[in-house]
Amino acid sequence: ARQSWDRTEAALARQKQGLDAQVSEALAHSEKRVATGLRLTDEAGEIHKQLMLRHDEQCLAKEQCAERVARGRTGAAWTAAKSSAQEVHHASALAARSQMHSVRVVKMTHQAAV
Repeated sequence: ARQSWDRTEAALARQKQGLDAQVSEALAHSEKRVATGLRLTDEAGEIHKQLMLRHDEQCLAKEQCAERVARGRTGAAWTAAKSSAQEVHHASALAARSQMHSVRVVKMTHQAAV
């Protein structure tokens, strides 16, 4: 009976060693999975950060482009307004000269008639 008990005890010890090895292997595998998960989480966070930076850069570039276009349009409008004002001033000066010429002609005609 003692030998039977010893064999049973040895078999149970081997089973326990096998289970301990499986548990140890499962823990190691689990730790690797956790480490991999943490690494992937960190990488995903870094990728997200890079994407956000790129998005911010793209938004800034679009804003700068829109600002340049607006400045260009404002400059073009200012140039057109200035050009129009010069044309009005020139036309006004021509009209004034023409009117002065007409006044001189009327005066000379009046003096010649008198």
